[in-house]
Amino acid sequence: MYDPFVYLIFDPAKNEVIYVGKATKRNRPRYHLWRKDRHPLTHRLRKMRKENVEPIIKEIDCSSEQNAFDLEMGLIRLIGRKDLKKGTLLNLTDGGEGTKGIRVEFSEEHRKNIGAALKGRVPWNRGTKGKQKAWNKVTEVFTFCCEYCHAKKDLLDVKSNRNKRFCDRSCRTSYLNCKRWGNAHV
Repeated sequence: MYDPFVYLIFDPAKNEVIYVGKATKRNRPRYHLWRKDRHPLTHRLRKMRKENVEPIIKEIDCSSEQNAFDLEMGLIRLIGRKDLKKGTLLNLTDGGEGTKGIRVEFSEEHRKNIGAALKGRVPWNRGTKGKQKAWNKVTEVFTFCCEYCHAKKDLLDVKSNRNKRFCDRSCRTSYLNCKRWGNAHV
C-alpha cells in the first residue's frame, strides 16, 4: 500500500504556490505537467514551459489518509484560491474530495429502475461471433484484387509492390504492356 502525501507545485519565476493536491502514488504530481485539458493549471504550466521555467514540486508525507485530506484542505484555505480572488492557487475546489476507498453501491430499487430502462435494448455485441467476426473484418481490409489476373491476394504476402494493385511483378508488367499496346485483356 502507498503512503498518502500532499504535494505543492511552485512557480519559481513568480515565487508562488500555484497548486495543492493529495496523492498516494509518487508519479501523481508529475501527471499535471503533461495534462491536455482546459484546467487553469494546465494553461499556467504550458505558459511556464514556453518561458523555459520548470515548476518545483514539494511533497509532504502524511501518516494517514485523513491527515492528508485535512492538510490539503488547510493549505488551500491558508494560501487561497485564485478563482475566488483569495490567493494564488489554481485549484478549483477546496480539496478533500478524493475518491480513495469510496465505493458506490446502488440500492435494490435503483438497480430495478436501471434494468427496466435497459429492457428491450439490443446489446452492442449481439449476433457477433467474437474474435472470428472481428478477424474477418481485418482480413477484408488487408486483401485486394489484382488488376491483371483478378486473383484475390493478401496485402501482407505482397512484398515489393508500391501501390498494391498487382499480385507480382509479372502481372504488373503484363498489365502495363497490355495498356501500352491496346490489348483487350485490360
